[in-house]
Amino acid sequence: MIQANELRIGNFLTSKTWKGAHKVQGVLIHDIETYSVFVDGCEHKNEPGIWFELEPIHLTEEWLIKLGFSKFAGWFEIKINGLEFSIHLEASRLSIGNYEKEQDSVYSDVINPHVHWLQNWVYFNTGQELQLTQ
Repeated sequence: MIQANELRIGNFLTSKTWKGAHKVQGVLIHDIETYSVFVDGCEHKNEPGIWFELEPIHLTEEWLIKLGFSKFAGWFEIKINGLEFSIHLEASRLSIGNYEKEQDSVYSDVINPHVHWLQNWVYFNTGQELQLTQ
């Protein structure tokens, strides 16, 4: 399940019934357990014990290509603001850094990554949004 503190405006999610990718337009926290996510002009309320329509999109090779990554020797790479982001899906490995100076690189093991998580990680490190290229 997605938590409200994982989401930002612009994150991509999918729906259990209408599928496809949809951008978050807003998040409203009602109380400690209840929040609403606004997508395509509709409010999706998450309440304890009640079915929630939205779910994260699993990060796949197709999604990395859509987000502008290039495939190179099993890794997917993109440069943003002078930083190179690399992800290896099979190894569940994500790295960010300046590869001319390996000591400036940061590595992170990622289990079951989602598109919104990658969007947030890139944004928090660069201030830039990943854009759909297709």
